[in-house]
Amino acid sequence: MKTGKPKIKIDISTVDGLRKALTHPEIPVRIATLREIGKSAEKVTAIAEREGEDLLQILTDLCRSAKDPVIRKAFAYAVLSLDDGTRTDFAESEFAESESDDVITLCASKLSGLSEDERLDFFTPFLLNGQSSTKARIAANLLAHSKKLSVELAVRVAVLSDHDVSVPVPDAETLHLWLKELTGVYPFRARNLLLKKEGYFENLLKFWGELPREVCLWSLGVMKDRDVLRHEPLLLNILKNEEDEEVLSRVLGILCSLPAGSIDDSAFAGFLRHSSPEVRASAVGLLSQPVDWQQLLDSEESEKVRIAVIAGIGRLGCKDECGLLGKFFEDQSWRIRAAAVNSLVALAPESVPIVKQYADHDSEDVRAAAAQAFQRIQTTGARL
Repeated sequence: MKTGKPKIKIDISTVDGLRKALTHPEIPVRIATLREIGKSAEKVTAIAEREGEDLLQILTDLCRSAKDPVIRKAFAYAVLSLDDGTRTDFAESEFAESESDDVITLCASKLSGLSEDERLDFFTPFLLNGQSSTKARIAANLLAHSKKLSVELAVRVAVLSDHDVSVPVPDAETLHLWLKELTGVYPFRARNLLLKKEGYFENLLKFWGELPREVCLWSLGVMKDRDVLRHEPLLLNILKNEEDEEVLSRVLGILCSLPAGSIDDSAFAGFLRHSSPEVRASAVGLLSQPVDWQQLLDSEESEKVRIAVIAGIGRLGCKDECGLLGKFFEDQSWRIRAAAVNSLVALAPESVPIVKQYADHDSEDVRAAAAQAFQRIQTTGARL
């Protein structure tokens, strides 16, 4: 024989029964009552009216007094579902207070019928305060077609809205608004918008000296993925005036993607002795003509720079430096040894005698590096 709690009967045939069910200590009973109201809304409304009560007001009062978030959401959903559009004050208060996306969305559908001025007055704070992305996006979509947006609101609406909104290009008057978005609460959406609008990113670059560091670094990433040659004048100008090490390193790295010899080595020669290893390594990677490699390596402690120098020797075909490269087989760093292997392979067959010199070295690591180089040279078909 099965045992368990007796089934609770829900009596909503009277207002008193309705109130008892809606304030029952067990949450499932209250939820079930709300569902029953949803199914028999006209019937329950008529019962309340017959007893001189307002069903929506009963639900509204219980919603506002509910402390459990689940129950509050259920009551709010019931009120909003039954409301015929006359309770905008409830929709406004729940939009402001609720953290449930379902309730917020339903409130927004009720408030979409507000006049243009009313929508501007109500939704503008949610659009600008940055406290809820859901409310901000809803506000943006409901204001997207307004003809009364200020420039500041237009930029924020364009950033967040799913609609194509007319927005001013970055210029002397609107730059501060764009920078506010690019460094604000929704930077990724602002960046996507800026790149989607033709010519807007290029206009932003005209104000390079006024851009915050994070916007500069992001912009360099964009330039790297676009037509670098188009941005070469700006990049070279940045090299002349910039002091930030990360910015300089990135600019030099971007310029490395240009065809060899596109930029005269004198434009960045000064960075070969820069205090930052990243900057020095990037500058070495840009060289289009051989230099005094030994001089660059003297007192150089940075592994990254040494690897860049070793790679540069191979890249520029400096066959007379094979002896220098061979010495790096004896380096303690496997990365240095690997870089030396790559460059000596690139310089074959002239590098073969040097590689053979290390084939019988006392160190197993050195012999392994020489063997790897020799094997790779053989696969290239170089004359041994």
